Amino acid sequence: MRYRLRTLLIVLALGPPFLAYVSSYLVLSRRGYAASDALGVKGFYFVPYDTLEEKDANDRYRRFYRPLIDLELFLGTGRVPAGDPTWAGDGPPWEVHREQQHLMNRDPPPPTAEQSQATAGQP
Repeated sequence: MRYRLRTLLIVLALGPPFLAYVSSYLVLSRRGYAASDALGVKGFYFVPYDTLEEKDANDRYRRFYRPLIDLELFLGTGRVPAGDPTWAGDGPPWEVHREQQHLMNRDPPPPTAEQSQATAGQP
């Protein structure tokens, strides 16, 4: 089997970065699997985090390794990366959202008609 020089150069140029991509995913994900097994949770973190920078790093890893995560899930050998356990999708816990800020600074709403009628009849 004869390979053309161009094909050989392409393999030599793209092989090592691809191998580094796959092997770094395997190292980080398996370390995350071990940590999640120790805690008894299903999802895993690439980087265990306590700060905003570490959370951002974990999110970047999830986006960077998304093709390999999807491949592992398709093959049935992987796990889903965990999200922020204190965040239900509305926003990170260290940020106060504008709506929440507005609700915290707002005066209580005026009573409804039913509430007004109920309190009007009381002495």
